[in-house]
Amino acid sequence: MLSRDYLEPLSGAVKRKKFAVFDIESKHEGTQRAGFTTPFLLGAYDPLGHDYQEFRNEPHLAKRPWQERYWSPGGVIDKYLNYILQPTFNGYNIYSHNGGSFDELFLLKWLRLHHDEFDFSIVPVQSTIQKLEVWRRPEHEEDAIRYRWNFLDSMKLLPMGLERACETFGLPGKEKQDLHLPENDPSWSSYLRRDCLALAEVLEKTHDLIEHKLKGEVGMTAPSTSMKLYRRRFLGKGGCPSRIPRLAHYPHCTTKDTCTGCAHEWIRQSYYGGRTEVFRLGGENLHYYDINSSYVAAMRETMPAGDRLIEQTYRPELYEKYAGFVQCSVEIPETCDIPPLPYRSPAGKLIFPVGKFSGCWSVEELRLLEDPAVNGKITNVVQAIWFKRKPLFVEMVDELWKLRDKSLPGFDEGLSALAKLMGNSLYGKFGMKQDRTQVVFATSDCKEGACILCSEPATDEGQLCKGCEGSKPAMDTPDADVWYQKQHVDAPYIIPQIAAHITALARVRLWRFMQLVVSRGGRIYYSDTDSVITDIAMESSSELGAFKDEYPGVKLRGAFIQPKVYMLEAEGGFPDKKKPVEKWDQSKVTMKGFPRDMRTKENLEALIRGSKLTKAQRRACDNDEHVWTHLSADEGKESKRCEVCGTLGFTRLEKVRTLARVGFHRGPQMVGVKKSFKSTYDKRVLYADGSTSPLVLNESAFEEEPKSGVRAKASIANVG
Repeated sequence: MLSRDYLEPLSGAVKRKKFAVFDIESKHEGTQRAGFTTPFLLGAYDPLGHDYQEFRNEPHLAKRPWQERYWSPGGVIDKYLNYILQPTFNGYNIYSHNGGSFDELFLLKWLRLHHDEFDFSIVPVQSTIQKLEVWRRPEHEEDAIRYRWNFLDSMKLLPMGLERACETFGLPGKEKQDLHLPENDPSWSSYLRRDCLALAEVLEKTHDLIEHKLKGEVGMTAPSTSMKLYRRRFLGKGGCPSRIPRLAHYPHCTTKDTCTGCAHEWIRQSYYGGRTEVFRLGGENLHYYDINSSYVAAMRETMPAGDRLIEQTYRPELYEKYAGFVQCSVEIPETCDIPPLPYRSPAGKLIFPVGKFSGCWSVEELRLLEDPAVNGKITNVVQAIWFKRKPLFVEMVDELWKLRDKSLPGFDEGLSALAKLMGNSLYGKFGMKQDRTQVVFATSDCKEGACILCSEPATDEGQLCKGCEGSKPAMDTPDADVWYQKQHVDAPYIIPQIAAHITALARVRLWRFMQLVVSRGGRIYYSDTDSVITDIAMESSSELGAFKDEYPGVKLRGAFIQPKVYMLEAEGGFPDKKKPVEKWDQSKVTMKGFPRDMRTKENLEALIRGSKLTKAQRRACDNDEHVWTHLSADEGKESKRCEVCGTLGFTRLEKVRTLARVGFHRGPQMVGVKKSFKSTYDKRVLYADGSTSPLVLNESAFEEEPKSGVRAKASIANVG
């Protein structure tokens, strides 16, 4: 039996889980328009039995409200679930591509309606479903639950469109279809059948390549598959130790049975994300450089994976043999234009300030304080934790990188895509949060004194057990039976010091490149995790961890508004091997949080204009008196733009958390969303000429805490 105190190899035989696929075609609100709210056709394919089934709504249901047709008796979902929730498919993984945001949502109302026969739980990830688990309720309390079915989103395993996945693996793709054709058009059957077979073929290919070529095991998601691959093929081999100690608790911890990991809590303070900043609002003759697999390159370095030292001082001489993390106060002069240390602002944003402030950082980043471009210093140390350095990922990184080399004989596009996915997905599993949430039903007839969510003995204070404390009802009614159940997961691969070290190394690499640009007389315009946009040409390389010019020979013009919101324009267009020269895109627009078809130059310019309006100029729009221009109503999605304030409006399908709030008593509907820019860039000080400088932090006090040490109370000055 594997220990929870160590990460150890997996050695048991790989058993390929049986799987099936399904796909839904729908229309818009009971009409014949293309849309997302009224399923009229469902295809299901079982690769094991080579059995394809097609389900349609019975004709008489056309007289019923469109919201009820698909789940009513004789409806497409009713027919499908009566087919799939049978002993034949017990234990199957049942995939739909992007199902967590679409297909699976339509199953929930039927399951709620048949809750006396079937129970289900949902693992939500952000706003989508990662896993929908369904089981048949036992007839008697003492009976074991015999039948279970797992509905999974295959896009969590292969995060790409189905057409692209087919192309990557060299498989026949989707058929073309006019989505506005009426639902009784015979071409829908051929189109849907091909979609189902294509997904099954992609999944079969994924299993074959992962299990036979890479010698790994397919998990529920890309990160879990990557971790299984690492534990099966690389952990304990090629200089990598066979056991990685987790060291989740302090040595003096006396409550390990109930403590969730006191030492890990401290380490998580130094686990930061990528650096995404606007340095200048616009420029011309720009170059876009991207690090080749930044996190994968960082994984070739030695990792904090050995014995641990805990000290109240900082000893830099330990660096050669140990990787460390230090909780301390620092001082960075305001003359530093590119400060190296991340800091979580009161608003939750990741900033890189100057001034006096406190936090917990990797030694890799603290060492940058000594650089002449920073000239900072550590002023007070609370605690330092060091881990013996060991190589963990060198063999895995080298093997996966080799599979991506197109110049080598036998290059396989599908294997290359999986190699890239496996390399980029691994580090996050080590930093995974231990507290998870799943959507469950409360038990109305549980024994007295038992937890309403899991039937364990409840605490004296309430109706929940100790393990479910923190759970909350999803519904807004006093008798809510749909709950968000809080769970604590103690997986052996949760080792946050490894994830924190890898992300720190990636930020250090980015910082060094930015400083190199500045030292050569260049200016930084924008940075995003593993990319830099600058106004001078730098060396370009395709080597792992090197910077590569993404658009060599192309003169770029850029407008940078917010992190993840910017536009690049290219003289002559952006080269695209799949298009003739005359059809090359003239601009590339990034607008995180907006639908893909709304990410246009015109919409971005409208948002920018709106952000510059005064409150008086916006008053009518703030009272919802917008002057709308309707942009599109294609495929059931409507989009519009206010010509006064630039606000963009669009519709989208409701998400799983919205359905949980109404107890799954109805199916998903389209909802309207409005977005605009009402605040200026605030991660650096913004000046009238479009340049920026770092925010200045002035620490005001310290507060001692028993577990996490010192928490800084800081105020942000010079916000612009």
